[in-house]
Amino acid sequence: MQQQGIYITRNGFPQVPWNEIKNLKYLKTKCGSPLLIDGYWKYCRKPAYTADICMTICWALSCHQWFGVLPYFYPIFFFFMIIHRYTRDMTRCQTKYGKDWTTYCKRVPYAFIPGII
Repeated sequence: MQQQGIYITRNGFPQVPWNEIKNLKYLKTKCGSPLLIDGYWKYCRKPAYTADICMTICWALSCHQWFGVLPYFYPIFFFFMIIHRYTRDMTRCQTKYGKDWTTYCKRVPYAFIPGII
């Protein structure tokens, strides 16, 4: 794109390719970076992790009769990897945001599946 003289800016917040989403709700933090509390993020803190876990389970279910338990190795491994990454993210965000992170966790109480986890 840059060789063609085209420059495309990328935003950190969710956006629509032909427009931008207006009036997003976010929690203003003392360190300056906002915490999004709108859209999918008002239901759970890690919606992308939830989608990734669902995707790996679907892959395993699509080839369930090939090698017995072998297709299920990846979803199990991935689940534990995501849990490890989540705990690491929680520790890092608690250190970075402090009381703002505690407020955010009270505002968005579920990590992966709203109403369950």
